[in-house]
Order: sequence, then structure tokens, then C-alpha cells
Amino acid sequence: KRRKIELKQILDDLKPGQVNQVIRKTATKMFLDRKAALEAAYELLSKNRYGRESKQTQDTYFGLCFGGCGIGKTELVAQFCTKMILENGKILVLDLDKGKHEFNRDACMEDQWLGLALASVYYGGETAGLSAFINMLRQTYGEESLACFSDASEVIELIINHFRKQKNIEGTLTLVVWKDDYQIEMEQFSNPRLNIIQKIGGYNHVSTGQSKAAEQDVILVPILSGTFGGDVRKTIVGSWYSAKILSTPPLSFNSAVTVLGISKNVLEQSPFKLRILISDIGEVARLLVDLGRMGDFSKPLEEQDIDRLGSQMVNRVSECYSIATPKGQRSITALPKSALKELLRRIITGTSISEGTQLPETEMSFLDLDCYGIFHYTLLSNGRFSMTMPYILLWKFNNEVLLLPPDLLTFPCRQWTWQDFEKLEAYLETLRAGHGTTIKEQFPYAYANAEVLEWKIEPWQQMSVEQETAQCVPKNGKVTWADKHLIKKDGDSYYVKSSVVFLCHMGNPVIDSHSCHMSGSGSGYIALLKQTKHSMPASEGKVTASELIRWYNEANQKFDRLNTKFNTIGFIFFTNRNLSDEDRERALTRCPNLIIICRDNLEKYISSIFICRGLVDEEYGN
Repeated sequence: KRRKIELKQILDDLKPGQVNQVIRKTATKMFLDRKAALEAAYELLSKNRYGRESKQTQDTYFGLCFGGCGIGKTELVAQFCTKMILENGKILVLDLDKGKHEFNRDACMEDQWLGLALASVYYGGETAGLSAFINMLRQTYGEESLACFSDASEVIELIINHFRKQKNIEGTLTLVVWKDDYQIEMEQFSNPRLNIIQKIGGYNHVSTGQSKAAEQDVILVPILSGTFGGDVRKTIVGSWYSAKILSTPPLSFNSAVTVLGISKNVLEQSPFKLRILISDIGEVARLLVDLGRMGDFSKPLEEQDIDRLGSQMVNRVSECYSIATPKGQRSITALPKSALKELLRRIITGTSISEGTQLPETEMSFLDLDCYGIFHYTLLSNGRFSMTMPYILLWKFNNEVLLLPPDLLTFPCRQWTWQDFEKLEAYLETLRAGHGTTIKEQFPYAYANAEVLEWKIEPWQQMSVEQETAQCVPKNGKVTWADKHLIKKDGDSYYVKSSVVFLCHMGNPVIDSHSCHMSGSGSGYIALLKQTKHSMPASEGKVTASELIRWYNEANQKFDRLNTKFNTIGFIFFTNRNLSDEDRERALTRCPNLIIICRDNLEKYISSIFICRGLVDEEYGN
């Protein structure tokens, strides 16, 4: 994270032409640290040291690379492919992303690195050899070449046969098939690109006519992006290529399978052998392995268990998230033992703090601990997850861990997918960053429209209703909270029930809306919409009541179409135009549960207005 901030400062001072060069240089520096994992992966795939099963004359290797945004998955695979090409001439790389990875081309011998997109093949100059052959294919069959063949493997066969002939290759040819953002393909089974991957999966023995095609070692390397667009279990099981997982450190086979929520029988019945899992799940997986209680949270929690779990949690977090201070490296202070005990008891007994109910009995559940908090995931029979987040841990800049009161920040989430977890992490990252830090670069999908949020109140402080509403209502406006929305504390202070409503100004509306959307029928919901040229014409002067009412009605209809089951839907309307008191009064009379924020207090908190997000989320197509 520090390096990303440094990189951003460098990039801000550059001319446009210099940007790519610096990114390349910095990315290489960042990800050379992963050299050990890369070497292990390369050794597994190239030397096949685990041997082949006697009945199998041919294997299809399956490398799966996944992890968070910006950890270098693409760079890792690029280095991996480059290394294989430089060390072994009998290799052909098919990159299924047209034009995306051009920065790698210089490092490779021409004609050994192809970009195979939907139907066309790119890379390589207009010279003789494979490039000319590909161009001939494109000219003969058109840009959408593959559509002209009944079977995608026919095109692959043509390419491979030509490649063997040009390079005079006898014997085994290694074919590396690489697809970035593979989870998108998983959700579009009819997509021709996915079809190519399917066909190549079975493409090991090809011999047609007088071709020199002998056996091929096919290595499939799909990459799942950090914003898991789909369910991990579906991605792996549904891709028809998964089998045994032989992982690079730190994950063992058992822990990798458990983390992914895949049963071993499913994997063992798969037709292909998965030889390697290049993973960067990170500290979550390491912690899971350490805890040693995978899938069994039903046993009573003994005193020594709490001590052991507590110290491991603190140690893991300290190792991973200690940051440099003037006095050197300082690790995170341990939680108070009493708080930790209660926390672990609640997690292990499956108690949801927000509702006090037992989680459904399932095959497996596991913990996820990182600097954002402690999550309790439970795998449901349909492959989705239920998640409870009893507490959020936020660390101050002096590295003290603070346990926030559960009624302030608990997420009443039910049956989230990995995608929702990623969005939640992005949101929590804004809380942790605080101080107006923008992390758009780290979370490009979740923050497509966000700029900088200015925090008036530090994220680790308890906020009363008065403080909360002061940030998101007009100076002269009032918001009346019903009793069902509040928890009364000592004295006259009230706090918002987070299971009822999550205020939009606290961060990413995608997260807020998902939190409320998943919490069931009794919850209120605040939708955050912005004026667009479609719904609110950018006219001069003031917003009129009729515009507001029309916008409100349209928004209501939109949510009705989505079959929302909320008793109440509230809307916050932001506009950078002014509004007369008379029009405000008229609009509020006609539009229940509407909060209007105008120019006078808008720019103070939000420098770029969010688009209508949440239930209607364009990036994810939800």
C-alpha cells in the first residue's frame, strides 16, 4: 500500500508518455518479491516433479492464479510465461486477452507469444512465420476467424501445426493458455472465448494428415480478478478443469480446498488434473491453516484454545500489517483478553450480534481475520456463503487495535458472494484510511466514480445520530428518526441501529446498499442517486419541485421493478444546484422519506457525486 501511494505521487508528476514506463518499472520492482513462488510454480509445471499417474498418458495442467486487486497476478503469469519461453523453445503462449499485455512482448521471442482474442489472433509483426500465417487466417476467414470453424480446436490445430513446421519442433510442445479476468467468462458459458478454453482443455493428441503434431502439454492459466465477479466454487468446479490442487506455499492441498469451499470428491471426479494453484489469498489462508480447527466450530471452546487463538490472531495481524514508524517496526497491540474471549465465543458458537440468532447448520465455516476485522463465513449447500461480522477491528495511526461497539458497525449480511466481500473490504478500507485518503487506484471497480471523501469525524470514534445527520442533511433541514431506528444509550445520546439503516455519507454506497439489501424485509434502506442528464437536466438556476417529484417517482418505480421487499425506502438526493424553500417544502410534502442535499453543504463533503449504485450497479451488472 505504501508503494502504491509512492507510485501515485510519481505518476502525478509525469508527462503522459512517461507513465507506462514508470508503471512497468515499479510493477517489476513490486512483484519481484514474489520470485520464490514463481520459481516453485515454474518448477512444478515445467519439470512435473510429482510424476504422472500410470493410467494417464497425458495431462492437462491447470494453473489458477487469484488474489486481491493489484497484487500482481498478471505480472506474475507474464514473468512465468516469459521465463518458460526463454528457457525452452518448445513453448507456445496463447494469451486470450487481445492487446492487453503488450508490455510483455519485447521480452519474448517473436512468434512464441500470441494474443488470441474472441476470434482474432494478434501479436507479432507483419513478418514471415507465424504472424504471417495468422494474418493469412484473418484475411481468409475474416476478423471473426473462429466463428468460421465448427470447432475452436481446429484453429488451434492449424496454428500449432504451422508453428511446429516453422520451428521444426518434434515431440512434446507445451501450450500455455492464459486468460485474465476469467470469472467473467465463467458467467457467460456461451461466450466463444470460453469455448476456446474448453476445447483446448481436451487438446492433447492431435495428428492430422502429414502434420508433425505430436503430444501437447496444455497448461491452462486462468486468472481470477481481485473483485471476484462470481462465486469461487462455481468458477473452479464449473470450469470442468479442476482436479487435485498442488499448491505453492503457504497453502496445503487440504487448506486450499477448504478455503475454496470445494469438496474433495468433486475434485477427484474431475476429468483433468490440476497440478498447481498459484494463490495469494494471503494471511487469511495462513491463519486458517494455523488455527487447525477447519470446519469444526462445534466443540466447546476451552481456556487454552482462547489463549492459543488469541495469540495467533494477534501475531498474524502483527506480521502482516506492522507499519514503519519513526521508532522502527511496531506491531499491533493485543486485544484485551476479555474482549477477545467474548469475540471468539460468539464467532465459534455462530452467534450473530446484530440479531442474536444461530447461523444455519452447514458443512463448513471458517474465519477470516485481517486488518479490517474478523469475519465468520459459513458455506451453504448451494455454494454461496452466509457471513457474519461480529466486530470490526480498526487500527489507529499509533497501531492500537480498537474494538468498536457492535451496535455501531455490524453488517447484517446474509448469503453474500465473494464479490460482496470484496466490495465490503473496499468500503472498510476507506474507513481505515480515513483522513480523506483516496484508494480509487486500489479498488478501481468499487470506486469507479469516487474521488476523495473528507472525514469530519475519525472513523474509530462513536458517532451519535446528531453527528451523523449533521454531515448529510442541509443546514436548515431536519431528519426525524423513528424509534425503531435508534438505540438509546446512557443519558440523552442515541445511536443508529446499523441493522436498520446505513448512512450513505459513511463511504461507498455500493457497500451501504448491499448491507441493507441483504438484511431482510424489516429494514429501511437509503438509496443514493445522483442527478444525470437523463433524469435531471442540467439546467441553469434552481431545482424545481416538479423535477424532484418526477425524479423521485422514477426512482421508486425502478426499485419496485427490482422486487425490493423493504417496508420503507428512503432516498437522499444530491444536487449541485440550489433549491428554494418553497420548492423544498412542496417536494418533501409529496415525497416521503426524501432527504435533499443542495450546493450549500454538498461540496464540503463529496468532491465527486456518486452514480446510482447499489441495487443498480453498472460495473457488476447486479
